[in-house]
Amino acid sequence: MSDDELRTALQGLLDDWAAQAQKAARQGQQIGMSNIQQSFYQRGLAEGFKRAHIGLKTLLETPQVEEVPVQPVETVEYERREHEAVLALLIRTGISTNDLHSHSDNSYSVFLSMLQSVRADELMEKLAAEPYVIVLAHGKLPNSNKVYIDFAFRPRPPR
Repeated sequence: MSDDELRTALQGLLDDWAAQAQKAARQGQQIGMSNIQQSFYQRGLAEGFKRAHIGLKTLLETPQVEEVPVQPVETVEYERREHEAVLALLIRTGISTNDLHSHSDNSYSVFLSMLQSVRADELMEKLAAEPYVIVLAHGKLPNSNKVYIDFAFRPRPPR
């Protein structure tokens, strides 16, 4: 599909959304107080179609930007540490876990115990304050709600 064909298809969708918004607004007004829930539903549909219409219209009216060639991303190399040394660091920062994973790029993921007495953000700050430690990411896994911290070690400067 060419750019012009895509733009034409999107313009058709834009027109359809405008018509759907008008239709839903009209139906919401006609229903009025006889069925208040259905009236609110139709008004919500009208509002949703209006917002979608405005968003797509804004996108279509935005001037096209020339593509800039992407520069290759510099690969970051993390220092490898022995599993026991990483566990010792975690214990020193107050993180107790049986769930530490090392990755091929020398980064690590630690999953915090649900029985942790200190809040996860405080533990992350303690870990980040350690020399040479870089916190890469943190959060909760969507499927299990386990709290994790991804981190790595900056290479030490040559002596």
